[in-house]
Amino acid sequence: MRRSLFFVLLLAVTPFAPTFAGGIDGSPDTSFSGNGVLSWTDGGSVVVWDVATNSTGAYAVGHITLAGEEAALHFKGFNHGGGTLDQGCAQASDTLITLATSSVGHAGMIDSSGNLVVGGYAAFLGTETTPRVLVTRFDLSGPGCNLDDSFSGNGWAIFDDETWCDTEECRVIDLVEIRPETGAVLAPRIVALVLSRVGVSAYRLFLLGLTASGAIDGGFDGNGWAEVTAAGIGTLRQHASLAVDGIGRLYVLGDRVDPDAAGDYDSVLFRYHPDGSPDVSFGAGGTVILTAGPDSLDLEPRDVAISADGFAVSLIRRSIDQLLVHAYRTATPASTAIRSQRFVEAVAIQGNGRVLTVGEPAGGSDGFQLRRLTLGSDGALLDDAEFGAGGVGSYDLDLGGSNTEQTGPVVIWNGRPLVAGTAETATGTAGFLLRTNNAFVFADGFEQDTAAYWSDSTGVDFPQ
Repeated sequence: MRRSLFFVLLLAVTPFAPTFAGGIDGSPDTSFSGNGVLSWTDGGSVVVWDVATNSTGAYAVGHITLAGEEAALHFKGFNHGGGTLDQGCAQASDTLITLATSSVGHAGMIDSSGNLVVGGYAAFLGTETTPRVLVTRFDLSGPGCNLDDSFSGNGWAIFDDETWCDTEECRVIDLVEIRPETGAVLAPRIVALVLSRVGVSAYRLFLLGLTASGAIDGGFDGNGWAEVTAAGIGTLRQHASLAVDGIGRLYVLGDRVDPDAAGDYDSVLFRYHPDGSPDVSFGAGGTVILTAGPDSLDLEPRDVAISADGFAVSLIRRSIDQLLVHAYRTATPASTAIRSQRFVEAVAIQGNGRVLTVGEPAGGSDGFQLRRLTLGSDGALLDDAEFGAGGVGSYDLDLGGSNTEQTGPVVIWNGRPLVAGTAETATGTAGFLLRTNNAFVFADGFEQDTAAYWSDSTGVDFPQ
């Protein structure tokens, strides 16, 4: 059963009225679902991890828990007016993936075939209950929940043959595609960021290169797998994100335990060539340790995005109530911005040099916030007074329960910011989308997600 809570949202979704004048940047876009917001449960409890977009629709990706079932991979499509597209999955895992007992979609993107690629994990019966790396592709040429059988023969593939992903918990946490338009490849290359859990709070990260047909790409670091690491980097943690730039280079924003300071966590930016080899011209052997302020402040990476003019913009949590934004062209940041915002999750970049972050209000107030900064040609990051109130838009949804929301990604969809997330209801959780106004509206493809910059997935966070 598919339904949207439009009638509830008209009453219960309450943007903070003092924040906006009518129609200004950051105010809810009333052409989308009548008030800028929609939610859905599809007869279960929905959790949204990511959203992928094309010129036709926005496809929320995550999982759904139906009565009597374990979590199952879920996606749902919406059009530009906020109406439901007849494309989505809300069914038990074993109806999609043979013998699967559970499955989750953590990352999604529209690839060069025009179809929806979803990465995450699946678990199976018997000795295969440990989460296994799952990559699927859904056919968007027609209605329903249709796997694309031109991808790996049946629309999905499990990757559990390597020693780091045979008995360990492994999952895809981010996805990008390197396209021929970058000049780096002759055929599209899908790259998945894989998280392998090797201890209570110890992890390894890998890049997995795939062909457009879902096979392991032997041209990617020799065997399709490249470990994200460097000499002296220390033990990695579970926070990570992946992006690709206009010439096919891969950026991984990761999280480490500082080997020289017990109990301290640092963020690390890695750069790789399109073939999976480290770009040793970047920092020290292809890595840059991101620091700011006293060493005692833990820095947890959340997301990384690439601007059209080549800045790698990293988003980091700096203590509970602060965000840290770096803009890099070289191993030395061109600028750094520190702002008040709690539990920041994601970053997106508009084509006119505007950086958007999403998180909660500092201090723990209800709701969530979008913050917009200007990104100058010199990399300078400044508050954008044309957005919301002093560069901040505030929003609150009340669907019942304890009135809490967990934001996922923010992306630019046909020139307008789109936030995806999960909201608590009286009986479980619902997925939601919020779209805001933006004076700088442009044709789809002009913004960050051009053919060359195809990185619309957001890294995800897992509890230890």
